[in-house]
Amino acid sequence: MKVVAAPEVEFEGNYRSRNLSLNVSGKGSAVYRLSGDRLDECEFRKMNPEQELQLVIRSGLFSESMHAPAGTAGLRATRDGLMNYRLQTIP
Repeated sequence: MKVVAAPEVEFEGNYRSRNLSLNVSGKGSAVYRLSGDRLDECEFRKMNPEQELQLVIRSGLFSESMHAPAGTAGLRATRDGLMNYRLQTIP
């Protein structure tokens, strides 16, 4: 899973898998790896809603991404089946 953002964009969030639950924060782009585990859900919020953020989820050949434009709080992804995620912006 990758959060893509300009170097000045600060964010905080969390992600959960079957065996792990973590709160994270960062600035700019960041990569979070789940060794041998599947992502169940995640949420990332921008500290400044007027900035932009992108979330990319990859698993093997599968990849999904979504963009949180200016004016939104962030992004949320929830696993929906074996290989699909429901991605949504947070107003």
